[in-house]
Amino acid sequence: AGWGVRSNPLELAAAAIWPFFRRYPEGLNGALGVGVRPKYVSDYEIPEFKKRAYQILSSFPRPPRQFAPVLWDVALGSSKTERPLAQVCLTNYPGREQLIIRALTDGKKDVRASAAAWLGELEAKDAVKPLIAALKKEKFDEPKAAMMEALEKLDVDIDQFLNRKQLLAEAEKGLKKALPKDVAWFPFDD
Repeated sequence: AGWGVRSNPLELAAAAIWPFFRRYPEGLNGALGVGVRPKYVSDYEIPEFKKRAYQILSSFPRPPRQFAPVLWDVALGSSKTERPLAQVCLTNYPGREQLIIRALTDGKKDVRASAAAWLGELEAKDAVKPLIAALKKEKFDEPKAAMMEALEKLDVDIDQFLNRKQLLAEAEKGLKKALPKDVAWFPFDD
């Protein structure tokens, strides 16, 4: 990972960094909100502090067990800045793809959308059938779109999932609704 001169002034290799943090995980705990944040880290510095913690965790051959729940929550969460960092930390996690596939049935739509997008990025061929099954059950647009994008990345023809008549009916229904109050002032007809 790109450390930058300021945060890794000794230009140490990953193998020289992670053993220290395995033995002394307090700083990582504080950065990820698992423990008490060190007093020397101001509120302003929290995003950078977290980013460095993810970089350190990504240097481990395998993520330490105590950080796995936090990493999985963030990796499948809605934070667009932290999610990819946590996903990199889980690169060597045992059974990673199966755990991501299992998240396609999670109760939260954001988790299902993140899982689908991640599977597409990984080009996980084993995920095609679970993605299709999840897509058929999905009721929300965001996870549906992520699932279709993932399937498209996995070379599945997504036209089979598009019901053009239903899409037209949904669009017409949406157009019949009154404008939201926040945009009612805008002169759309001009």
